[in-house]
Amino acid sequence: MLYSLRAFIDFRIEFPLLRTLTQTAIHWLASEDMFEAACDVVIDILSLSFSFLTAEDKLALANILTSPWAVERYELLISGDTDWGSIQFARLLVTYAEATVQKLAKSLNTPSGRAMIEMLHGILNIPGYAQVEDEVSGSTFEFWSSLVEFLVDNEGEDDSDEPWIQDCHKEVKRAVEEFWKKIRIPNMHELQMWTKDQMDGFMSYRKDAADFVESAYGLLGPPLFLQLVDQVVNALAPGGNASWQDIEASLFCLNALSDLLGDEPYEDVYMERLFGSNVFSMLVDPAAEIPLKARTTSVNLIGMKLQLQEGPQHLTVCRFICIVLREKARLPSTGTQLPLHVSFDTCSGQKRIQVDIFPLLFVPLHPDRRVVCIPPPIRNLRSKP
Repeated sequence: MLYSLRAFIDFRIEFPLLRTLTQTAIHWLASEDMFEAACDVVIDILSLSFSFLTAEDKLALANILTSPWAVERYELLISGDTDWGSIQFARLLVTYAEATVQKLAKSLNTPSGRAMIEMLHGILNIPGYAQVEDEVSGSTFEFWSSLVEFLVDNEGEDDSDEPWIQDCHKEVKRAVEEFWKKIRIPNMHELQMWTKDQMDGFMSYRKDAADFVESAYGLLGPPLFLQLVDQVVNALAPGGNASWQDIEASLFCLNALSDLLGDEPYEDVYMERLFGSNVFSMLVDPAAEIPLKARTTSVNLIGMKLQLQEGPQHLTVCRFICIVLREKARLPSTGTQLPLHVSFDTCSGQKRIQVDIFPLLFVPLHPDRRVVCIPPPIRNLRSKP
């Protein structure tokens, strides 16, 4: 009968009996025997026709999702349980949160609102690598993206100075930090144990996380940019904990912001802070035990809007690019062709970079192949008075 209800909902057909069945489905969520069927129906209603629910239905559903039964289900979920019931419960939570995102955003200080947002954060802290051991956290992207979209659209409105706005900003910032932890690349031994589908799933998760970071930057602005830069700089500072998995995750998130960068002065200041650190002087050391992924992510970072001032940083960055290409050449063939030369844009004010430094960058790859770093035609990325 409940599965028949799903068919009627798909066609937006309403009968009084359907209302009764909907109420029954909601109450049967807490029934061990009926949870599977009831959960499927409620998820479909939330996804396809939220307006089908009455005020009483919405209240009943909210009460069930914060009840002792839900707490027990949630604790089982965040322990790493991969049973189908736990995965479905996570889907139910996320679908409900997305359907009620505006109401939830304005009720974070209420017991039910706080309980719901904490459960959503908890899903992002489920142990294991995303799409490998953890099959659930990826389901939350839609909710967090919807929350950011709602907050951005609300800017400039009459209630844009309300306290709940800043509360939501804190939750988005917290979610960024949680996704940052989930996208860290495992060590090579761990990677070698994964199947192709697991690897593809994890990399797809990272792309979704990058999209979320990009949207969150539109809301959080410069503080998010600076936070990511500081995570790299502080990790590499004397006494810092230089975890290259952490550093690569921060650089990956910075790459996600590249399309949003313009001509704001703070962008140059923050990027100068990053490139003025010892990140590239450490990465340029071929003897250092640094994951290749950290080096390739750093190459992508160089493609961001960047102005390196004239000085030794040019040579350091160029050496680094060539070393990465050399390391890639050592890997088994992936069917892609190695580039024969590298070009890059730099800005050194009104002066030409000395060309005689570039022969130093020649790095042998194979007997018949080498990497050549070629200086581009001089052009100013930003005119100076």
